[in-house]
Amino acid sequence: MFARVEQDALRDLENPDLTDERRLALMFIAAVRHLHRAIAPAAFEARRRSAPEESDLSCASCDKALRGPSLYCCDQCRDVAKHIRYIRKIIHDERITVPDLQESIGARLLYLGSGGQARSPDPAAKAAPHPTETDLILGDMAFRVASPQPLRACDDWRTWELRQPTIKAARRAIIESRLGHAAD
Repeated sequence: MFARVEQDALRDLENPDLTDERRLALMFIAAVRHLHRAIAPAAFEARRRSAPEESDLSCASCDKALRGPSLYCCDQCRDVAKHIRYIRKIIHDERITVPDLQESIGARLLYLGSGGQARSPDPAAKAAPHPTETDLILGDMAFRVASPQPLRACDDWRTWELRQPTIKAARRAIIESRLGHAAD
């Protein structure tokens, strides 16, 4: 998964002129690489979604219960899944060492970490004693990116676009079935 990262683009973290976006991306990549190397495959497998997305009405990204056939509970979950697919793909394509792509990843992470609001990190901000929602989102993303196999169907950049219509149709059928039983 990280064949070319061995040349270690992460050395760039020592560069004091690095942009906030690229620095964040390199830190994220380092965390993903560490998880990929340090965690036993069984730990990833334990977090793998067991129920197929077609059989229930839950968010494809976070498992929150849904009331309709949509795939995600909110825009943020949709964006998280989209960015996980993007990062997994550029790692697979061995383009993760390209500075412009690292900059793009950093901008995406900042966007997600801010709840979808454009902003730059506050260099004066102190680390919170407890994980923030941003920490949890980025930690979950790193784990899902580092997994040798996609942990959720929405993490798979190869198949997700093709699976969406099938999942939506199955969810509509579940809702129609429930409505039919409620009318009886």
